Amino acid sequence: LKESGVKVPTKAARKAFFQESWHETVTGTIEYPDPKKRGRMLKAAWLRVISLLVVLQTMARRQAKGGTLAWDGNTPADEYWFQLVIDKGGTTTKVLLKFLCVEFSDSVRHSTIVGLLDKVKDTYEFEVVAFGPLLEQLNEINRNGICIFSEWHP
Repeated sequence: LKESGVKVPTKAARKAFFQESWHETVTGTIEYPDPKKRGRMLKAAWLRVISLLVVLQTMARRQAKGGTLAWDGNTPADEYWFQLVIDKGGTTTKVLLKFLCVEFSDSVRHSTIVGLLDKVKDTYEFEVVAFGPLLEQLNEINRNGICIFSEWHP
């Protein structure tokens, strides 16, 4: 890969990158009746970041520091766009934060999982318990905006 011009980070650089993106989390479980066996209870586990605002600020600073911030013609220069994606697959539901004001927004380097619900079928009330605080934080950020102090690297 190096010979073809692709930048391959060292193992230490990869470890530092991922450690920088770790955020404080909270976990919990949800008990619910087994639909197949009467009287039996099942448990679902969930995990989510404590502060969506901190995740956004940290990731924006990282993008600015790395020089990867980029705005297309439709995005105002004073706005930082991101997308919260809820992805359901099998018995796992993931909440992914995807940063859009970067050169390659589909890269794993510009996305991060901020919530996870495991071992439960598609049930809205479980998702509200697991991810409700994230959605409330998103509404708060939407109402108040977000302030990110970072050195600019054009």
